[in-house]
Amino acid sequence: MKITLKDEILLIKAKQDMMNVSFLMKGFNFIGNKIESGVELLPKKIQTFVIEKTTSILEQVVKVNLKTMNKGKPFKKPSKLVYKTLVTSTGVASGFLGAGTPVIGQAAFAADLALTTKFIMRTIMDIARGRGEDLHTIEAQFHCLQVLALGGHSKDDDGADSSYYASRIAIQTSINKASELGVQGLLKSLSSSSNPLYIAFSTIVARFSSKVSEKAAAQLIPVVGGLTGGAINYTFISHFQKMAEAHFTIRMLERKYGMEAVQEKYTTIVL
Repeated sequence: MKITLKDEILLIKAKQDMMNVSFLMKGFNFIGNKIESGVELLPKKIQTFVIEKTTSILEQVVKVNLKTMNKGKPFKKPSKLVYKTLVTSTGVASGFLGAGTPVIGQAAFAADLALTTKFIMRTIMDIARGRGEDLHTIEAQFHCLQVLALGGHSKDDDGADSSYYASRIAIQTSINKASELGVQGLLKSLSSSSNPLYIAFSTIVARFSSKVSEKAAAQLIPVVGGLTGGAINYTFISHFQKMAEAHFTIRMLERKYGMEAVQEKYTTIVL
């Protein structure tokens, strides 16, 4: 089936959003590069804490959200603004507490990260469901996680997601292996090397935790941390909502025309 003009316009818009990060995210990437030395100067204990906490949260966040998304329940598209307000508020609170003792700051940051990631994933899953995804399949669940590894292209983005379809193919290979083993949903321990999704999951954790580490370094700045935490959280969720809209629009078109046809058209679009 030939891709219609209407759907081709949708694909062009999706690629534009996928390739071009927002002004706010460009600003955060620029700041992130500037405070890179600050991340490196974080105590090894905190760096390890960030990676371990990120891994733990990402292992659970899809399943936690699924508990409140009843299969077969009429879908009502929620307001993305609600999620933005929630994560901005948690970022502000975490940042101001982070200016206190290291123990309080670390605990506040952990709580902020858990809530922020939960709400970010919930809005990603809502967008996916609105584009026709069956969230009770391992494929849809893992593609929701993949959104956290999508970054677009900019000179301040460190080459994030240099090839959208290359990353898609790598993840699909992992999903196919899991399906061959009869896996119906995300396994309890995605970070186990015996898990067929381990390599793909590790890539997502690495991409997401690098941004989280920069966020941690910024929020440890006294007083400024509160404002920074709120701004970064707002930027995060706005960015990932945009990536989710693009990613699941492309997948929606692939279900209609086939992945090969959409990929071929995608690669011919010059921006």
